[in-house]
Amino acid sequence: MKKKFNLHVTPRFVLLILTIICVCSIGISYFRDGYGVSFRTAVGYIVVPLQTGINKVGGFLRTLLMKEFLCRKRWKKMSACGRRMRL
Repeated sequence: MKKKFNLHVTPRFVLLILTIICVCSIGISYFRDGYGVSFRTAVGYIVVPLQTGINKVGGFLRTLLMKEFLCRKRWKKMSACGRRMRL
């Protein structure tokens, strides 16, 4: 019977790998001028769509929360007016 290959990646390990990649990229871009242009282009293809998507989600949530806030504000105002009218 074959053994399954289980790979458990902890968040600490992911952070370590990303830190090493970032430090190496900073070091390489500091010492090599040509590397920065290609690296900036490659990161631009990844970061810009990601940032655009996050901005769209943030805008949607802001609109949703603002509608909820205004609805609650109107509800409180209506219920306060109703109590005054009953008195």
